[in-house]
Amino acid sequence: MNDLERGMAALTTLVIGLSGLVPVVISIWKRISAQEHRIDQFWRSRLLRGTAEGLRLRIISEQVGPDTDDPERDFMTVAVSPAAFRRYAPVARALAQVRQKNPGASPTRLAELIEERFGPWIASHICVPLGVSDYACIVMALSIANEIEPVEPPPSAEHRPL
Repeated sequence: MNDLERGMAALTTLVIGLSGLVPVVISIWKRISAQEHRIDQFWRSRLLRGTAEGLRLRIISEQVGPDTDDPERDFMTVAVSPAAFRRYAPVARALAQVRQKNPGASPTRLAELIEERFGPWIASHICVPLGVSDYACIVMALSIANEIEPVEPPPSAEHRPL
């Protein structure tokens, strides 16, 4: 057997060995993809609950951004009340920088990044004083990260004229 034949035999053995790894790599990729989907769904549900909580407490105003058919971004276009906006003043610039450093990030990914970096501060300086517990603080932080100007929420339903 000459050098060329030995080289071809070694290459054939290597290719056959690597081809056995393809199903393993595909299986791992599918599991990671499913995990990412579940994490995204978790954050979407938390942000939806947070939006509902913020609207109920009148600390955010609903749909201040452009009307869109994109369900991933539609519920995120809220503005915080001026009073809540002032509470975020110490971190407002840093929140905007998180958005700027992650321009393609979905709202759910941005929420993860904000929670990771500012979670304890937001909990103690925003959530506790406002009596908020269902992710409304993160929804407000997303609004501030997107540099949406504060808006006074409309009167509550029980005070609206018929």
